[in-house]
Amino acid sequence: MITIGICDDDEQFIEQLYKVLYDIMLPICDWQARIYHSGNEVLEAITNNVFDCNLLFTDIFMENGDGLSVAKYICENRIDTDLIFISSSKDYVFECYHYHTFAYLLKPLSITDVGKEVTRYMQEISINTKCLNLSISSTTYKVPINTILYIESN
Repeated sequence: MITIGICDDDEQFIEQLYKVLYDIMLPICDWQARIYHSGNEVLEAITNNVFDCNLLFTDIFMENGDGLSVAKYICENRIDTDLIFISSSKDYVFECYHYHTFAYLLKPLSITDVGKEVTRYMQEISINTKCLNLSISSTTYKVPINTILYIESN
């Protein structure tokens, strides 16, 4: 399962993006969404150890904590999440890539652009997923490391 965060202070936009993501993700894999209405909510979730987003869509301009501050904090603290910025301005494109941004999308969002970036993201993580290779009775199994809770060997 993948967890996708949406951070924006516009409730209508959140609903729109959620619907687009739902249509894109439904045939790909199980997923869940985390909704944040400000950058400060994201930072609070990280501080409280309840932030579990694999991918975070974040606006740049928000009243209570902007997206760039969130990105800077995530990068400096090595939080394992990928970022897609969504903004009505082209002015911060290059600055955002200093924070290992996966993509930068302009508002109003194009369903096609969101679909391309999410599909590209899913392909990237499926290629880069670290796995433990197990050989059992001459059959090899690939187990994603992030799904392992406990290992015991006899």
